[in-house]
Amino acid sequence: RLRPLLLRTTLERARAALAEVAGRLASVSPTAVLERGYALVFDARGTAISRAAGVKPGADLRLRFADGSVRATAARRAVAEQQTLSL
Repeated sequence: RLRPLLLRTTLERARAALAEVAGRLASVSPTAVLERGYALVFDARGTAISRAAGVKPGADLRLRFADGSVRATAARRAVAEQQTLSL
């Protein structure tokens, strides 16, 4: 009788550990990041853009949000600002 109890306890611990890891993974998924208000930016070829310096005025862009995408055209570059976000 002790073996089934030990097996059940071990299985419950493994399930709890898996649920914790799954929760962490879900919190950093691209979809979760978009849900927090971020957007992904792509050029006309569909290549992801991570730096403003790589965007020329007049460039066609696609912005992906949590609820869909929009097309945009880049204007002149703004003054670079370094901001720290509190998480």
